[in-house]
Amino acid sequence: MRGSFNDPVYVQNGRTLVEEICSAEQAIDFMERKRLEAEDLVARVTWQALHKCLAGEMPVNAARETFFRMAKKKGLLAEPEMSLCSVGRLAK
Repeated sequence: MRGSFNDPVYVQNGRTLVEEICSAEQAIDFMERKRLEAEDLVARVTWQALHKCLAGEMPVNAARETFFRMAKKKGLLAEPEMSLCSVGRLAK
């Protein structure tokens, strides 16, 4: 799948929910839900990097790193013991 990250990025989605972001598409969706692309320069650069990744104009690892750094700067990174996606995979 185009834009799939080798390593997921875990972000906080609310106070207690941790979300596993595994691709550029999921990262864009997360940013849209959080309304992070509006007037913020860091978010705008991240948004552009993710779209360039999906268009094949930027390496996936560079887009992932951009998203990771944006999430870290905004205090959205999480270190979960187990995310919802991991639980689903373990159940299979």
